[in-house]
This record gives sequence, structure tokens and C-alpha cells, in this order.
Amino acid sequence: MASIVEYKGHDEGPTDMATLWTEAMREYYETTGQDLNTLPRFTSVSAIMDDAQLRSDHFSDFRHGGGKVDTLRTAVARNSELVQKGAQYIAQAATPAFPPAAAILTAFTYVMKACKDVSGDYDRIVGFFDEMNNFLERVSIIEGRMPTVPAYRIFLTRVFASMLKICAIATKYAKKGRWKKWAKTLWEGGEDPKLASAYGNMEKSLGRLEAATHMATLGNTEDIKTDTKAIIVTEKRIDERTERIDSTLQVVDYRARRVETFMQEQAEQLAQLPELFAKMMEKQKKAAAKYEPVSDHQKKEPGARRQAAFQRVKRFYRTNVDPTLQARDIEFTFVKGTADWLFEDGVFKEWVGGEKPILWLTGDQGKGKSCLAYATIQKLKQDFANNPRTSVAYFYFKEDQEDYRRLVPAVQSTVIQVAEHDQAFCEQLAADMAKASYLLNTWATLVSSYRSRSDGLLYIIYDGLDEIHAEDRKTFINQYLETLAQGDNLAVVEVTKDKILASFQSLINARLHRTTGLSKLRRLHRQVKKKIATELCEKADSMLYIEHMLRRYNLLGREGPILRDMQKHLPSDLSSLYDLILKECQESRTEEQYKALKTLFTWLAFSKRPLTLDEANALMGFTRLPASFIDEEIGGKSARILALTRLGEKDDAVSDQTSTDGLELESEELPEPSADDGSFPLRFQERSLREYFRAPHEHEDGLRTTPKAAHMELFFMTISILCGEPIWGIHDEKALTVLTDYAAKFWSLHFRDLDVEAASESEVRQVVSYLHKIMTHREKFAKTIELYGERNADLPSDYSAEFVILINKWALRAASLPDNGIPDPTSVWAHEDPQSFMMELARGHVYNWFKGNTTGQDNEGQGSFIYACFASRSVNVLSAAGDDLGDFEVTPELIFRTANTFPEIPKDAKAHQCIGYVLEYYHFYEETLKQHQRALDLSKTELHRFNLLYDTADVYCKLAGKEKPEGSESDANACYQKAYESILAALNIRPHAAEGEELSEDVEVTLQECFIVKAKCEKALGNPDDAIKSYEVARTEYKWLIPGDTLSQIPLLFEEGHRYTELMGLLEGWTFWDRLSWLAYMTDLEKQEEANELFIHASKETGKEDFMVACYEKIISYTDESKAGALPRYYLAHAFRRVIGDLPKAKATLFEILDGEKCITPATEEENIEILLKTRFDLSDIIYEQFRSSSDRKEKVALLEEFKGIPERRLARESAVFSMFDSVTAVIMARMARKVGLALEFQDVLEQTFKSCVDALSDTEGWNDGSSLQLLAKVLVSIEGLTRDAQIALSAQFSIIDPEVSHGDDEDKNNTTESAEETTEDLAPDFMLFCDGQCGGTLFSSYANGPVYSCLVCAACDFCEPCYLKRKAYNRGEPSTYWKTYCGTNHQYIRAPIDGWKGIKGGVVSIGDEKFEFADWLKGLKEDRWGKAWETFWKNEELGPDII
Repeated sequence: MASIVEYKGHDEGPTDMATLWTEAMREYYETTGQDLNTLPRFTSVSAIMDDAQLRSDHFSDFRHGGGKVDTLRTAVARNSELVQKGAQYIAQAATPAFPPAAAILTAFTYVMKACKDVSGDYDRIVGFFDEMNNFLERVSIIEGRMPTVPAYRIFLTRVFASMLKICAIATKYAKKGRWKKWAKTLWEGGEDPKLASAYGNMEKSLGRLEAATHMATLGNTEDIKTDTKAIIVTEKRIDERTERIDSTLQVVDYRARRVETFMQEQAEQLAQLPELFAKMMEKQKKAAAKYEPVSDHQKKEPGARRQAAFQRVKRFYRTNVDPTLQARDIEFTFVKGTADWLFEDGVFKEWVGGEKPILWLTGDQGKGKSCLAYATIQKLKQDFANNPRTSVAYFYFKEDQEDYRRLVPAVQSTVIQVAEHDQAFCEQLAADMAKASYLLNTWATLVSSYRSRSDGLLYIIYDGLDEIHAEDRKTFINQYLETLAQGDNLAVVEVTKDKILASFQSLINARLHRTTGLSKLRRLHRQVKKKIATELCEKADSMLYIEHMLRRYNLLGREGPILRDMQKHLPSDLSSLYDLILKECQESRTEEQYKALKTLFTWLAFSKRPLTLDEANALMGFTRLPASFIDEEIGGKSARILALTRLGEKDDAVSDQTSTDGLELESEELPEPSADDGSFPLRFQERSLREYFRAPHEHEDGLRTTPKAAHMELFFMTISILCGEPIWGIHDEKALTVLTDYAAKFWSLHFRDLDVEAASESEVRQVVSYLHKIMTHREKFAKTIELYGERNADLPSDYSAEFVILINKWALRAASLPDNGIPDPTSVWAHEDPQSFMMELARGHVYNWFKGNTTGQDNEGQGSFIYACFASRSVNVLSAAGDDLGDFEVTPELIFRTANTFPEIPKDAKAHQCIGYVLEYYHFYEETLKQHQRALDLSKTELHRFNLLYDTADVYCKLAGKEKPEGSESDANACYQKAYESILAALNIRPHAAEGEELSEDVEVTLQECFIVKAKCEKALGNPDDAIKSYEVARTEYKWLIPGDTLSQIPLLFEEGHRYTELMGLLEGWTFWDRLSWLAYMTDLEKQEEANELFIHASKETGKEDFMVACYEKIISYTDESKAGALPRYYLAHAFRRVIGDLPKAKATLFEILDGEKCITPATEEENIEILLKTRFDLSDIIYEQFRSSSDRKEKVALLEEFKGIPERRLARESAVFSMFDSVTAVIMARMARKVGLALEFQDVLEQTFKSCVDALSDTEGWNDGSSLQLLAKVLVSIEGLTRDAQIALSAQFSIIDPEVSHGDDEDKNNTTESAEETTEDLAPDFMLFCDGQCGGTLFSSYANGPVYSCLVCAACDFCEPCYLKRKAYNRGEPSTYWKTYCGTNHQYIRAPIDGWKGIKGGVVSIGDEKFEFADWLKGLKEDRWGKAWETFWKNEELGPDII
């Protein structure tokens, strides 16, 4: 029997209800024999209905017909819903295990179950449920507002208990078949006392519940009265408080609006920070490009000497061209096998064999000569891949790129390619570059230079000589002819149709079967393809003819149109094909479109360099057609004529524009597509098409223009642009600027193209009218030329006497014509004063100079001055000779003479200020200050005086830093004091913005610079705290970011007093961009290293290592976007290793550098060889330290393999820094190999490293001797018996070991010799060391500062004697107070110099009384002692003495 569950209440109140309900549950059990706790529980109406539905099969005669079953189901549902609502108020008090609602719902269900076989009595039951429903509906009225009085809940509980009891009796009678009796007694009353009593109790409970409801209502009414009075009082208080809140809200709202405005301004400034940072970096890069990078004097090992030399050559011959990008264009179109005929040609073989040093490949355009050049390059590279003494260099001249059409970049690129491959040539060239007068930028010097510096073979392939700039081509041919004059050196191969006929078939087959492009042709039937191949091979005169015709047929697409076109339009040659293309392009054109196309084609054909799309769009303004016209033409009717490409981009000309082939996803990372293609060059599809447009012809009615008319048109249009004539429809500043730049650079060249003798009278009148227009618009014309020069760092190329003579010819020709048709001013100029043209230009430049920029930010005056010098000198006003700026020296006298050329131009305050700018530019600071003072005397506005006072302060600071003959500190302090006084005066009259307005950007920049100058003065005058405040004002009060080189001065002020806590607090308040600029974007690499060391040091001292790591990680994330994350990664790894002590993280971070794409300095984007070298050294040290500390053989072997894998990392493979056997890391690897039992590998590595050192010490270069001697010492100490030789080698590291060998500039050989004792030895001027200990970096260029201790375990670690002694003390257990670790515990060292060392003089080594030739010592080591040491090594069994 199921047990009765005991229900317990929660407190005294609900206990009575729990007792009542427990009793009802017990009586239900006694009556029915069913424990509700053990039955499936129904807790919702839906559950009852679902169960009733399952059991309704017994009532099939009543189902769903609106009959009894449906009626009962509805009644039960109605009551059940009300039970749930009413019973929820007593549920918690009754029982948590079986609440009233669940109990009664379950009881209802089992009433129906018990009656499942009885259908006739359902009408009576429905009546019972209706009666119950009346009660429950009344209870539901107060749902949600049930009185909370405990007694009321007891009355409600009794009602539900009575309902449960009646359900129990009904279930009992139904089970016994007495259902009718129960129903009758329930409805009419009868003889069953239990049922009657239960029904009576339910009615009694209902009556009491109603009475309780009346009493509860009365109590609630009284409560409401009391509550209402309290509410009225509270409402009054609320009203009073609301008034006060409204007043407060008004204040808050006002402040909120102010905060919102401030936050909006801050957000706008923050949004501008990335752009401002980019602008600052661009300006910084331009400034850095003027100077060679400052050496940080890091130690160079022999393994780095080749890379260092190459970097020196690469930097010296810096060029923007990349021949690999040129080759990529041709590689895509090249068809394998089309050059085989050339390789079999006897003349070609003579050239390859060296019998004929010069091979000239000639032939008509379109014959595939560029592809033949490409194939030749690839064949030579493959044939000589394993020959380090044979170099292959190449260059493809391209007329559509300025840098690719000039001879100097071609020669520079050639030098870099040869230097990268030929080590001997590279190192000797690097040494020669130390001579200031050395320059290799012509063909002749390139050839002679290679012959004198290398005994190897050099193949140079130049393609596209007809695309070279006209003047350069003339120069190249002249130099070439000089080479030819030395003998029968020339071999010629002419490319004819007969020779390339087989290539025609190969080309057609390749194009018809290629996976991309010409997709429609691939679907043609085999017979049609064969027909196309046959016809084209017969008609074609060039490869280009075939390419064009195949594209034409691909556009037609279907076989029928192709065959019909083949019969009707099959041109006889390439020129006829171009006629057909142009004819089809011209059809159905409006007059405006025709003129626009003709203008565009004229410019593309006759311009001096390719036009960009922006420039071409701007030209459309002359035709009054919108710029979108060109976009439509490129993809429309002119698609077979025009092409928009960029260098290194695959040529789409051979692809099917409608095809989707080749769009599959690839694993390689693709560049983000750019919507701005305005900078891309717009050109003809091929060079031969441009020549077609340039060729002489008679008719002007087509889309071609005669050369004579074209030169005239381009000259007139460039002058109109330079004189500022408005161009219709052009509102884009960028488009107008690029077109103006073209006009500024090439207007004079277009003028030179005009033939004064062949010009008609009307053409002469037009030309002289435009020349006179320049004179009448001289200021505007001159200003445009100057702005171009400033933007492009270009100098005037045609302000020469020759140019003046040409102008005079046109003026004389015009003077000989009748006066009619020439305006009077022009006529007077042509007849009376033709030489005044250049003087008027000079006048315009001087005028612009005097009216130039007065904010002191951009030095516009310097450009105006230079142009004025050239223009005025061309008519011999200035007594300076030569045709180039480099031929005369800029002196204060020249500047003043130029300024006084036109006395009629008044010199006001602005003029004197601009003269001062030019003087300042050339570092004539004393003269600058005089001009600024004159300007101050004449100044009429406070804004102008403010700018002048700032300029004066800035010049005083520069004067303070300038070296003076007397060199006294007091002079510098006096200058800083005057600068400080000037800057305070400037700030006293600083401009302020009017209400609702803002200061101009120029004024804000000057204000920021004022505080920077003020800070410099305060620092120099001994007021560091004031300097910090001024720097911070400059940093925080203005939106312009401060460059890292300037920001670096702020932390240094804290370092001087070891104020690290204050410093870190300041740095935490800096923006990300400030920290980025300071830690990663400085141009001075030494200061960059100092900044990072200071940051790491301060983080360590203050316990802010986590902040430091977070900063570096964010900087790395930013710099990775430009592939410049190597530098911040290195400093983070350095912090992990030396400060945090986490070697695994340090190693992982260093490996990230080697796995990257580039290792460049972020500020300059130059390759940073020092970071690569340090990365290798640090990785070597970490792995070797892990190796030495491990006692596990397997782990040691794994670390050795990891060490060997360093040169195989991505970036390492591309750098000679990681060559194995000329690096100190090779010695470390050899020791590791020996430890794990690989003695043969140990010897092999040391043998090759020893040979590399001896070769370096025996060559003709001296600048790499010091590092080679260091490496040699570590090699020698690794094998027993050569300790003394190791000390001699290391002792000689600062010496010139061979007086006949060059060490760069010979004049500096003994600059480090300062005492009489040092004159007894020859010291190398190009080798020095810094102590790596905690002394701050003692400099060693000799042993004057004491001995040097070199660590034999670390890759690159040298100590002065005090630091060596401290390191040994730490090994003994003495505590270290230094902020970072250095070297390592229990390392071994070698001391230099050896006892008795007196140096090397004239190649003779002196040790005590012993003297010997260094060369003899090296020879004896190589031929005798080295070999004997290995004999001893292999004989020694290392068993030790007897064990007794």
C-alpha cells in the first residue's frame, strides 16, 4: 500500500491550511484507495484534455457531435482553468509537493476514468460541474487581488478540500457501479450520508468564504482611506522634489550638451588620428630619404659582410624599378617553344660563348622580340644557376612608366642585380662607394667597373631600346658605339617571318587551348580551328597580328560569323589590321565624340610619358565631354585600342572579357581590389599601335593626327593649363593636379618638338601668342612650375641659354611676318625684346618668392629662388657658369643678388621673411636672423609678428646646435636663451579663435611647434619639469601628432632623474599613436633602440611588464598590416628574454620574425639588416643555452636540429646574413654537434668556417677584416692546441693587417689615433665595438680603454674589464642590481689583447720583443698549425691519466 505523504507548512500562518489539505488528501485515499502522489499528475487543462481524448473511444456514439462527451469535456475544461487560477493563492501554504490545483485536476481526471464505461449519467455530472463553475467564476473575479489575510486563505482551502472529497466519492461509486446513485444523491439529495455530508460541507464552506470576502472587503476599504491620505501627503512632497529635479535636470542637460559636444569633438579627433599618423609618416619618410641611415655601430660578423655590402650598394643605387615585375607581364603571354629557333642560331651561340660580346636582336614591331629576350634570360639563368662567377642582369624599357624609360634607373637596376649575385664585385663596389666622388650610373662606367672588379662573366639583356627616352637613347647609342669601336664585337640576329613561322602555329595552338581567355574559340569545331590557323599563318606578319585576330574572332563567338568575317575582313598585315580597327571604332560617332577621341588618341600617341586615367579624364574638359566617356570607351567600342593596366599586372588583352574562367578560389592571398584606378596608366593595347598613330600620314579626317598638328595641339593645351585657364567640367582637385604636373614638366619639351622653319604663318602667330601669354601670366605660370617642383623634388630642365635661343628664333620668325594677325603687345615683344621672355619668368619667380608661405612650414621660397636663379642666369644676369645647379655654390651673396635682381618688386615684411627662409634652408642662420629682424621691424599684424617670433626662436635653436669654431657651451646657452625669449614673446601675442570659429591649420601647427621649441629651450637651460609641461601641451592641446624623434625627448627628461614611476604614468596616458610613433616610427635607428630600451627598463622598474607587453602586441598588430612588424617584435622578444625571463616566448617571437615576409624599418620601409642579424644571434644564444642546460640526449639532438633549421626559415632563406659557414653561429652549431657525438660534422663545419675566414682576410677588402678576425678566434679556440693563435687573431681585430688593402676612405685611416703611443700601430677606421655589459656601452676602436673580453658561448657579446669582473662576481653568487640580464651564467671568455701586444704596423705584428708578418702568421696557421691540430684531435682518445 502506498504511504501517505506528510505535508509540512513553512510557518505558523500557513500551518492550518496545510493540515486541512493533508486531511483532504488522506480522506481521498481512504475513499478511493488511490494515493494522488503515486498517480500521473495533471497540472494543466491541456494535459486533462489530451488524456480524455485518448479514452474517448468508449463513447464513440457521443463523440464530436455536440453531444455529451463534448459537453462534459467543456465543463471539465472550464472548471479546470478556474481551479488553476483560484488554487494558486494557497498552493505554497498547502504543500510544495502536491498543490491543490494539481490534486483537484488529477481527481477530475480520475472521475472521468472511473466512469469510462458509463455514458448515461453524464448529464447529471455536467450539472455538478456547472454548479461548481458558478463558484469558481466568482473566485476568479478577484484574481490577482486576493486578500493576504491568512484566515481568508483557510476558508478558500476548505472549499477546495470539499471539492476533492466529492470527487473521491464519485470515483468510488463509479468503480462499484453505483454511479447513478451518486449522481441522484448529489443532485436531489438522498440516502447516502457521506455524499450528502460532503455536499453540505461544500455549501457551508462556500457560504463562509462569501462572508469572509465581505469582511475582507470592509478591511480593505478602511485601508484604502488611510492609504489615500498618505498618498496625498506623499504627492505634495513629490511635487516639491520634482520641481527641484526639473531645475537640476536643466543644469544636467546643459552640462550633458557640453559633454556631448566635447565627446563629439574628441571622437572626430580620434577618427582623424590614423590619417594624421599616415600624413606624419609620409612627411617623415620624405625627410628621411634625403639622408643616409645612421649606422648604429652594431657588430658585423663575416656572414653579414656580403649582405651589408649589398645593402650599401642597394641603398646607394636606390631605384623604384623592379625588373621582376616587368618579367611577370611577359611570362603570362610567353608561349614555350617559340624561342627554340633562336637558341639554335649560330650567331646566338657565338654570343653566349663570348666570341661576340654584343648581340643585337632586331626586327619589325610585333615579332615577339620581348618574348625572345625573356626566354634568353630564363635560359641563361638556368644554364649558369650553379656558377657564382656568372651573372645575368636584365631590364625591360617601358615607355608607359617614367622610371622604366630612363637609362639611369636601368643602369642602377643592373648594378643591383649584378651585386646581388657576384660577391667580389659587390664588396669591392661597396668599398669604392665610400669615396664621395664615386658614381656608377652610365653604361660605359658599368662595363668598365665590372671588368675592373670581377673576373666573372656578365650577361646584360636590355629590351625595348626604342622605348627609351629620346635623349637617353641617344646617350646610350653613343656609349654603345664607343664600345663597338674597340673591335668586331657586334653580332646581329634579325627576326623575320621565315624564322618565326613555326612560332605562329605554336602561338595559335596555345591560345586556342589555354585554360583562360578566348573561351569561345575553344568550343569551335576542330575543322574551324584548323581553318583559322591556316589563314592566320598565311596572312600574319607578326605575333601581334595573330593575337588581335584571335581576339576579334573570340568576340564574334560563333562559327558562321567567324568564317564570313574571315572571307570579308582578313587584313594583309598589321598596319591594315589597325586601319580596320580604327574604322570600326569611328563608326556611328557624334561630332563631339569624334573630337574627344581624336584628342585622346593624340595625347596618348605624342605625350612625353604615359597619361594616367585621371589625367586623361581631365583632358576631356577641353572637349566638353564628361570624364565618364573614357570609362565607357575602355570597356566599349575602344576596348581593342585602349588598355588600363599597372606594372606587374597580368595583361587582360589576351583574355575573354565575358569569360568566367580562372575565377576559382586560390590559396594564395590576393590584394584588396581598389575602386580608385585613376593612377593607372592609360595606354594603347601595344607599342606598335602607338607607333601606328605617330607615323606620318596626310589625311586629318580620321582619328589619327599628323605629328606636326599633334605637337602644336599639345603645346597649346599645356600652356593653357599652366596659365590657369579653366577647364570645363573639371572639379576634381586631384585630376587637375596630375594634369598640371604633366604640363609643368613637359611644356618646354613639346615646344622643342615644334619646327620653326616648317611652321606656316598662322602657326607662327599662334605659337608666339602662347609664348606671350606666359609672360602676361608670369606669376601664375611660375607658381604652377614651382609647385610641381616642390611636389616632385624636380628642378627646371629647360631654363637654359639654348632654350632662350629657340624662343628668339620664333620671335624673329614672327617679326618677319606682316603685323596683321598678331596683337600689339605680342608684336612689340617679338620685334623689340625677345630675350625678355626669360627675364619675365624670373620676375614671376622672384615675385612668388617674396609672396610665399609665411608659416615657416613648407619652404616654398626655396623653390621659387632656385627657379629664379635658373631663369635669370639663362640671360647672363647672374655671373654663374654652367648649366646645372650643381655647377655653382649657393652662398648668401648669390641669394641676396637674386633677391635684388628686380628692385621694382617691393620688399615688405613678408619678402624679408621669405628671403630668410631660403637662407635658413642653406644653414646660413646668422643671415637668416637679420632678415627676420627686418621683417619684424616692418610687420604690421600680430599674426605675422607671431610667426616671425616663432621663426626667430627656431633659428636660434638651430644656431645653438650648429658647430662653431670656438665650440664654447656659453655660446649655445646664449642662443637658447634668445630662442626662449623669442618664443615667450610669440606666445604672449598668440592668436585666439573668435567665438564659434576655429584657428586655421597653419596657425595651429605653428602653435604646436612653439611649445616644442619652448620645451627644447627649457631643457637646454636646465628646466626639465618645465620642458615636460611644454612638450605635453604640444602633444595634448593640438590634434597634430608629434613625430617619434621629437617625442623621444620627453621620456629622456624622466630618465635623467630615474623618475620611472612618473614616466610610466605619463606613457599610460599617451594615445596608442603616440606610443607607436615613439617605439616604432623613428628615423634615427640609434635613438629608436634607446627609446625601446628605456621603455622596457621603466616597465621593469615599476612592475608594469604586462602593460609593456600589451603595448608591443598592439603595435605589432598595427605594423603587421604594412609587413613592418619585425622591429617591434624584436624588442618584445628582447623583453621576454632579458627582463621577463621567458625564453620560450622570446624564441617563439623571434621565429615569427624569420617566418615573416619582410624585415623593414617602419619609418623608412628600408630593409633592416641589423634586426635580422640580432634575431639570428638571439635565437642562437637561446637555443644553445637550452642545449647546455639540458641533460636529456634526445632533447639535445632536437635542439641541434632546430638550430640547423634557422637558415631555412622563410625570411632567412632570402638573406645572406644566414649563410652557414661565415657566421659565428656556425661555431656554436659545431660545438653542439660535437657534444651529441657528431665529430665528423664538428670538423666539417669548423673546416669550412676556417676557410671562409682565411679567404676574407686574404681578399682585397679591409673593411671586413675585424669581424673575420673575431670569428677566426672563436674557431681556433674550439680545437685544442690553437689557444695562442686565437688570442693573436682577436688582438688584431682593430688593426690594419695589410697596408695595401683598402679600408674605405684612406684619409680616415688614423683618425682614431690621438696619442703618441697609438702612432706606433695602424688602426682600422671602420671597425669598433661597444661593451655589452652594464657600463652604458664603452666604445672600443683600440685598446686605449683597456682590454676586451669576448664571450665564447654567446654569438656576439663583448665586455670591458669592469663589466667582465661584475659578470664573474654574479657567477659566484653575488646579487645583481642591474635591471636586465646579460650574457649568461658560467660562460667562458677570451681576452684581448694578448700579453705583450704592441699592435700591427705596416703589416708587422709586435708582441713583446717578437715581430712577424701577419701574412706569414696567417699562412703558417693555414698550411701547418691548423692541420696538426686536427691530427691531434683525432689521435687523442680523451681517456685521461691512469686510474690507480
